[in-house]
Amino acid sequence: MSATDILNQLKTLPPKEQAAFERLFRQWQSVPPAAKPSAQPRAWPDFLTRLHNIYGNKITSDSQSLISELRGDR
Repeated sequence: MSATDILNQLKTLPPKEQAAFERLFRQWQSVPPAAKPSAQPRAWPDFLTRLHNIYGNKITSDSQSLISELRGDR
């Protein structure tokens, strides 16, 4: 559907509906454009420091045994 077709259909509307459409259209025009996202990359948290704060210097030789222990499989 072209813009001309839309305008022709608008002309066939009753005057009350034409006025309502015009008010709505003016509202759409008055809405400010959405803010553009910042171009700066987002800073990621330091996961290694977090893990170190939670677990300290714990070392496990077998991750499967740790997972089994945490799940309560034993």
